[in-house]
Amino acid sequence: MTLPGWNDPAEDRANPQRISERQRVRGELEARLRDRDIDLVGDESDEDVVTLINAIEEFETRRALLGGDSFTNTPQSSDPDDERLVLPQRRDDETIQHFVQRVRDKTKDLAR
Repeated sequence: MTLPGWNDPAEDRANPQRISERQRVRGELEARLRDRDIDLVGDESDEDVVTLINAIEEFETRRALLGGDSFTNTPQSSDPDDERLVLPQRRDDETIQHFVQRVRDKTKDLAR
């Protein structure tokens, strides 16, 4: 998903409410990531967060299409139904871009 003008300083100056709206939306997206036990280190841009959410939702959609249960196929599960259907976890030293790529790669693997 491309977000034209999402972080456009000229748009922000013309409409200061955009800043608070963007912060509110980012807070909601970060909460959705926390609900999935996805850690953010704080240096992620707004675009990084949106890209990550999109990648995770694509994975979850693919898992659902395969009949995978989102409650039993979690990293916290001691006995997932299918290890392939478990969302990868971000490593402590991993950049957001690398993590997004791993999620996308795993999503592609599920399509095979």
